[in-house]
Amino acid sequence: KSGDAAGEEAVEVFNTFNLSAEDRKDFDKVVNHFEKFTTPKRNVVVERFIFNQRCQEEGETFDVFVMDLKKLVKSCEFGDQSDSVVRDRIVLGVGDARLQERMLRESDLSLERAIDLGKTAELSKIRAQTVQGQNVDFVGRRSGAQKPLSSREANWSNKDGTVNKSCQNGEKARMFSSCWKCNRKHVKGKCPAYGKRCHSCNNLNHFSVVCRYKDVKDVVVDESEDNGDYYVNSINVHHIVKCIESASTVKEWKKTLIIEGQPVTFKLDTGAEVNVLPLSIFNLFKSQSKMRKCNVVLKAFGGATIKPVGSISLNCSVDNLNCVIDFIIVANPQVRPLLGINECVKLDLIHFVNDIEIPNKNELDQYMNMAFSSKDEFIQNNVELFEGVGKFKGTCKINIKNDATPVVRPPRRVPLTVKPKLELKLKELEAQGIIAKVDQPKEWVSNIVIIEKANGTIRICLDPQDLNKVIKREHVLIPTIEEFLPKLTNKSVYSVLDLKDGFFQIPLDVKSSELCTFSTPFGCYKFLRLPMGISCAPEIFQKRNQENFGDIQGVLIYFDDLLIAANSIKEHDEILAKVVQRAKSLNIKFNKNKVQFRVPEVKYLGHVFNVAGMRPDPERVKAVVELKEPKNKLELQRVLGMLNYLRRFVPHFSTKTAALRELLKQKVEWQWLGLHSQAFKELKNLICNAPVLGIFDSNKPITLQADSSKDGLGCCLLQNGQPIAFSSRSLTDSEKNYAQIEKEFLSILFAVNKFHYYIYGREVEVLTDHKPLVSIMNKNIVNVLSNRLQRIKIKLLKYQLNLKYLPGKFMHIADLLSRSFNEKEIQLDDEDMIETVHTLTKQLQMSEIKKREFKEATLKDQGLKKVQQYWETGWPNSIDKVPKEARSYFRFRHELSVEQDLVFLNSRVVVPVSLRKSMLLLLHEAHSGVEKSKARARQVIFWPNINDDIEKMISTCMVCERYRPQTIKEPLISHTIPHLPYEKIGADICDYGGKSYLVVGCYLTKWVDVVQLRNKSSEEVINKLKPMFATHGIPKIMICDNVPFSSWEMKKFSKEWCFEIITSSPTQVAHYIAQYCKIGKINIVQY
Repeated sequence: KSGDAAGEEAVEVFNTFNLSAEDRKDFDKVVNHFEKFTTPKRNVVVERFIFNQRCQEEGETFDVFVMDLKKLVKSCEFGDQSDSVVRDRIVLGVGDARLQERMLRESDLSLERAIDLGKTAELSKIRAQTVQGQNVDFVGRRSGAQKPLSSREANWSNKDGTVNKSCQNGEKARMFSSCWKCNRKHVKGKCPAYGKRCHSCNNLNHFSVVCRYKDVKDVVVDESEDNGDYYVNSINVHHIVKCIESASTVKEWKKTLIIEGQPVTFKLDTGAEVNVLPLSIFNLFKSQSKMRKCNVVLKAFGGATIKPVGSISLNCSVDNLNCVIDFIIVANPQVRPLLGINECVKLDLIHFVNDIEIPNKNELDQYMNMAFSSKDEFIQNNVELFEGVGKFKGTCKINIKNDATPVVRPPRRVPLTVKPKLELKLKELEAQGIIAKVDQPKEWVSNIVIIEKANGTIRICLDPQDLNKVIKREHVLIPTIEEFLPKLTNKSVYSVLDLKDGFFQIPLDVKSSELCTFSTPFGCYKFLRLPMGISCAPEIFQKRNQENFGDIQGVLIYFDDLLIAANSIKEHDEILAKVVQRAKSLNIKFNKNKVQFRVPEVKYLGHVFNVAGMRPDPERVKAVVELKEPKNKLELQRVLGMLNYLRRFVPHFSTKTAALRELLKQKVEWQWLGLHSQAFKELKNLICNAPVLGIFDSNKPITLQADSSKDGLGCCLLQNGQPIAFSSRSLTDSEKNYAQIEKEFLSILFAVNKFHYYIYGREVEVLTDHKPLVSIMNKNIVNVLSNRLQRIKIKLLKYQLNLKYLPGKFMHIADLLSRSFNEKEIQLDDEDMIETVHTLTKQLQMSEIKKREFKEATLKDQGLKKVQQYWETGWPNSIDKVPKEARSYFRFRHELSVEQDLVFLNSRVVVPVSLRKSMLLLLHEAHSGVEKSKARARQVIFWPNINDDIEKMISTCMVCERYRPQTIKEPLISHTIPHLPYEKIGADICDYGGKSYLVVGCYLTKWVDVVQLRNKSSEEVINKLKPMFATHGIPKIMICDNVPFSSWEMKKFSKEWCFEIITSSPTQVAHYIAQYCKIGKINIVQY
């Protein structure tokens, strides 16, 4: 019956429902299906788009805005994230900029907290407006004049039924304290004054009780009046203008003008473009001028708009100056008179000051001291020196050798997840002017190394290994300690400024920029600034910095550091002011994190300088001072080994170490006594002072010793075998898990960082007892498999290091320091060591399933398990100490590495024994030949004797044996037949019956002469040939083997007798002679 009442269409729809007989009788279920049928499906994407576009409209209360967001989010299917999404939309869409900033400052902002902040801010603004009214303090014109909307357009629906922007996203019930059109309270859009005519002005859409024009005089429409919107704001002058001497508390300027005989006090606003006059004041004038219609809209602080009544020109006078001024008349009684910038200048009320002259220089010093009273204030007052990337004036040039062979490296593949980040980084560097796109082929193209930081961002490093080999280094004088001594000693105030992104501040010339071209998956780019890793960069940097700041007295330049030293704060600040001014004029930037401001002492090249003079840096010998007393004979042997290394610098060495050496005797029981402690302490004091401890000399060669133990790092700086400085530290918990080779490489990084000021810009010899590091240092970064080793190698690029192997038994100092380190110092993990270096070697050519299979087989392989163990702890010195299952890897130990539980030989995966047969089958799957199979194996896999296994497998392959092509015989290449007898002959030497014979045959007649030789010398052969040539004639060509026919005597003989000798293989000549003997006539000649 219900279906009949609904009609035929409803019955047809009902029949389409998949309902059982019982469900068809259930009224609620039927209605449910009809509702689902008639309700349109929601598009979640569109709903979310509408939600994300929702912003607080002008005049809309905060409660209505939040309520609408909560309604919209229900159809967006955000689930548990709804509250956080609404909170984000409130922060991003709120109309009050100050409220938005307040919300963004909250570290843990919840939805409830955001709503509470919004309600509080809105309530505060309403209360402030109630107390103060809407004061017009400032008028500024908005760029781009726009026609203001009429009240009908701004507040009511269009005729076609669509609503304007302020009413979209649904009808909103908003209550106002009082509607200015009807003076009543009502829902927005339901004003009773709409369509009604005012009895005062005869205009539509408002009642006469709120009419703004009833007290206005006649208005004349002036079509020439500019249309536009003007912003009305408020400026606190004391936040913008900073006075040096004045202590005035005046926040605004005022001036009284005489207008139409009436005095009116105006606020002088240099930011206003128009003049504002309240209607209440204008009504006091007895002016005969008629008001013009005005289409200008004023906007008060907070977004409220004020519609002017009109505009008028009035006669004004001030300080004996008379002029006509145009005013905008405003009906709001809270508006103050406002005088704009143009009239302020016209009436000579303000002046533009270009220069400030300070007659008393002491006042300037006082101001400088006030401005730079602390490091933070110095940075804040000169914030432009610490933001962005600087740029030196002029360009620098990279010179290369004349015979240099250009190298072009193809782009390396990068993971798909890194490609978008790389593209974005390239665009960022291009926008900063650091790199530029290259469209033409270049002679030099290097690779780049992509380093992904822990936070997901990346940085790009140039890998200029090929370019560095041919760069000509500039000869720049690097400052020495002797030059700095008189400038740093006995100074009381020091400051240090470090240049930010130092190399990137130096522009390259066109040719040098092309040398620094690099390839990427997105094409080639070139550096426009000096990149890190270029071998000549330190010298260029020192030279350019010297040019920029070298003429300022009291400034010392050491590469990217500026040292300021002065006798007083006043002198220091004067020097600093000159440096700051110079840096601003040259657009040079500093690193705010490395600023040392007004420090009482400074460290440089192993010395501490202060007002008392100079003293050695205690850090140089701290590692030796804190050496622990040995606890057994083995530890004492290490101590004495280091002391013995320095014995030539220790006077009476044998006497001073006698007590300690007694403990090493076999029959002496270990017992450490007071006399041993006294001897040990005395020896440490000797090492830490002259003559054992030397003074750094920049003219002498520099040597670094670096070593790592299980738990610590140690290093020493040496010159001519004499120690200059020592250092050691413990390993962090994470560093203790490093492989031994990684610890050894880390010790080198620790050494160069510790002695940076000694070695930067100089060639340094580094001694290590881990031989594989020597080959790693000479490899390209892409060929270094371990990610940690790659990161360390990148950090070492800026140094000029020559790594050399020194057996551990001779590494006395660094070895002892690495085992006896200061455990009190807390060392934090280096964040850079968790970065990822993306190179081609990281892209293994195997699936995840195959990789998992390799890992499981590697862990079960006894030989590879030993290799992994030796990778962690270090290989034995002798192959005899290696188990049999791992001995085959011993000769490759320097190239082996472990990454992700897999063993690699350089970039090739070492295949476990259990998988080798299957890998051989994969290699020979296409039945390639031996060489092709070997070439493919050299790209991806390795195991000992792999070449022999490939050859054996292919030689036993039945398919290859069946279809292998037969050996093709080469066609016989015959000699040209001469036209005359003896024109072309062949000669050779044969032995028969213990005697030697010279056999000569004619190619035309097949005549053969045989002559016995006394010896096989060229002189004897020439003597036998001369009678033959006298008998038969001199030939044109003689074909023979090399010995003795290619000798200098035979060549001279052929030249004198005018015939040509053509040499061939002995077998070929002998074959020709044998043929002559068969078919020709043999003539045995006696000469």
